[in-house]
Amino acid sequence: MTVNPQTNLQMENKTNIWMIGSWKLHPHLYEARNSNERISIKPRLMRLLVFLLTNANTIVTKEQIYEAVWPGRIVSEDSLSKCISDLRKIIKQHFSPALKIETFRHVGYQLHADQDVKNGKESPVPLLQLSSTSQSWSKLSYIILAAMILLVCTSFWLLRTPDLETRPYHDLPISPVLTSKANEIDVSSSPDGKLLAYSKEENDVFGIYVKAIDQTGARLVSSSDYAVKQFPSWSADGTTLAYNCV
Repeated sequence: MTVNPQTNLQMENKTNIWMIGSWKLHPHLYEARNSNERISIKPRLMRLLVFLLTNANTIVTKEQIYEAVWPGRIVSEDSLSKCISDLRKIIKQHFSPALKIETFRHVGYQLHADQDVKNGKESPVPLLQLSSTSQSWSKLSYIILAAMILLVCTSFWLLRTPDLETRPYHDLPISPVLTSKANEIDVSSSPDGKLLAYSKEENDVFGIYVKAIDQTGARLVSSSDYAVKQFPSWSADGTTLAYNCV
């Protein structure tokens, strides 16, 4: 069986879940839930668990784990052993006997998963049924409405950005504002365009940081506890930040 390296473990698919017996694992929320309980899992342990689940019942080497969980970093075997040990405790307490990690000395590890472990997506929220009046609209009415919306959006875009008509795209100033190697995600620009708020992982803690658009003056603005903080959003006057905390 081919190992899926899954080097990009930013949990970008927010509907992707894992069924482990009676538990639902939500990687993007760094937690697992069942009908009676909810547990939090540290980001690094969650990335390790998702990688092992993706390659369940397959031996993965330590190097493959380093590449998937710590991309671009130098990590000691002690750090990996500690993560495996912490993950085993979580599995033993909540996910046993559906999951079990086996060590292959000098090689790597294998996650044994039984038939109760499945990967899937949450069911989408059903759309409201159209009323009988809406259903009676002809195809021509929808085409006219779509054309009007497109015309309004195009006019607004041209009025807001007149210089784009005369400046080639390759002449526009473009520069990166965040880096994936620094685990900087969920960027949000202040209303005046001078500041950037973003979520960043540091020592297994996701916090909210703010820095200037020119990459200077980065500082932590959220608390330093182990709660996962994501998706910062500015107030209209740019004086307040709201963010998700789980």
